[in-house]
Amino acid sequence: MLRVGALLVSGVLIQALVLPEFRVLGATPDLVLVIVLAIAFREEPEFAAVSGFVGGILIDLFLRTPLGVSAIVYALASYAVAVLHTGILRPTRGLVPLIGFFGGLSVGAAYLVLSSLAGYEGLLTMGTAQVLLVASLLDGAIALVVFPLVGKALGEDRTAVTA
Repeated sequence: MLRVGALLVSGVLIQALVLPEFRVLGATPDLVLVIVLAIAFREEPEFAAVSGFVGGILIDLFLRTPLGVSAIVYALASYAVAVLHTGILRPTRGLVPLIGFFGGLSVGAAYLVLSSLAGYEGLLTMGTAQVLLVASLLDGAIALVVFPLVGKALGEDRTAVTA
């Protein structure tokens, strides 16, 4: 649990302090999301959901986002990945960027919808859709690096990704 906390705090700091300097078409990857998805890929659904919730709350507290929205969507996405992984998906190297991409896309879309329902206006635009798509592609790309690093940090090899 301590390792997961260290991963999440490190991810938030990197996401908030470093990644904004590396924008691509106005988008940055969601490092904390990819970390919680990597945790979910290795853990049981309940632990994954808690990790996702904690990662989302850290993002909500550290960045200027509606409080609780990231926590909800991260927890749901983490739970879904863990359930799919334990019951349906076989871990392969090609699956990792797809989890990053579709995780980023679905979480980003859910975040925009929930934030709009909470009263934040002007979020559902074509410009936002473009940024969401680019950010999701970046999430898929960094997943190739983040998933193995999270596996090493957790010290587990029981669900290692194979070629």
